[in-house]
Amino acid sequence: MYKIGTKGFTIVELLVVIVVIGILAAVTIVSYNGITQKASLAVIQFDLDNAYKRLEMYKVQNSSYPTEIDATYCPKSPVPDTNNCLKFSQGMVFTGYIGNMSSFGLSVTKDSKVYSITQKGAVLSSGINLLPNSQNLKTVPNQVGMGTAEKKTDETIPYWRVTATSSVSTYDNNTTALALTPGVAYTISCEVRVPTAGSVSFWNNRGINTGIPANTWTKIYFTFTYTSGYRIGGNNYSGIQLDYRNWKIETGSIATDWTPAPSDL
Repeated sequence: MYKIGTKGFTIVELLVVIVVIGILAAVTIVSYNGITQKASLAVIQFDLDNAYKRLEMYKVQNSSYPTEIDATYCPKSPVPDTNNCLKFSQGMVFTGYIGNMSSFGLSVTKDSKVYSITQKGAVLSSGINLLPNSQNLKTVPNQVGMGTAEKKTDETIPYWRVTATSSVSTYDNNTTALALTPGVAYTISCEVRVPTAGSVSFWNNRGINTGIPANTWTKIYFTFTYTSGYRIGGNNYSGIQLDYRNWKIETGSIATDWTPAPSDL
C-alpha cells in the first residue's frame, strides 16, 4: 500500500536515468561492433597468411608460384598439388589469383570489401592489379583526337597528358593485352584530370563518368563482363587536354585503390 509522505522519482531524475541507460547502451553497441570488426579482420588476416604460407611452400617445392588455381583452390599448374590447397573461412569469397615464377597476387572479398596478399606477405585492403607497369600505360590519340601523349613527372605520382587539336579520344597501343577470362566480371579504373569540367569515358564511350570537376584528380571506373578484344585504356573527353594516371584492372565489380601489380613489387 502506498504510504502518505513517501517520495517517488522526479521527472528530472527519471530523465537522468534514461540518458545514462542510453549512453551505456550506445557504448555497449560501439564496443560490440568494434570487437566484431576486429574478429572479422583477424579471420581475414589468418586466412590470407595461411594462403601465403601454402603458396610459399609450393614455390619451395616447384621453384615457382602456381600460375593457376583450380576450382577447389588447389594449385593447378605448372604442377598440380592437392597438399597445398588454399582454405577460406565462412563468408570469405575467393575473388582472383595471378601468379608466375617470382610473384603472385591473391584477393578475397568479405562483407563487400576486398582484401589481397602478394609475395611480399602484407595484407592489403585492395584488389590485385592485373595490369603490369600500370603507371606507364601510354595511350595514343586516335585519328579523331590527333595529338600527343607525354609523360609528366612534376608531381609525386607520374601521369600522362594527352593534348589534341579537337576532342581528346585515345586508345591503347595494343601491347598491353591481358589474359582475361571470358564471362568473368572485371573493373577498370584510373584517375583523370581535366582543365574544364565535363564527362570522361573509357574506350568506345564505355562507362561514361559525368560531372568530372576541373583541375582535380578524380577516380573513374567501369565494370564489364569480358568477352574478347577489350582494349586496356582509352579515354574520351570533349576538351583538348586530358591527364590520367594509376590504371588498374581487377576482378569483380568493386573499384579499389590503386596498387602496383604483384610483378612490379
